[in-house]
Amino acid sequence: IITMLPLLILGIVAYKFYNVNYLSLIGMMAGVTTDPPALAYAQSLHGSDHAALTYATVYPFVTFLRILFAQLLILLFFWKIENYIIKDLIRHWSIGYLNIN
Repeated sequence: IITMLPLLILGIVAYKFYNVNYLSLIGMMAGVTTDPPALAYAQSLHGSDHAALTYATVYPFVTFLRILFAQLLILLFFWKIENYIIKDLIRHWSIGYLNIN
């Protein structure tokens, strides 16, 4: 569902509202999933280069976004852990400080 639903939405919106032809749509979907066998299938449907062109257009952008989002998730994860540790240290320090007095 996580992979299939966005592809179905992309396909329906691109085909119905933006009038993208079928071969370009298959190449775009193969590029979004970064799936070379899907590109080979799209190329086998017709002799034109529409699928390869849209694959080559979408693939670098999607690869860049995957790397960017992976780094952002790591930063978010470590930021949450760091904030938790800092709050925990402050809580322990204040409890220890109160016990001394």
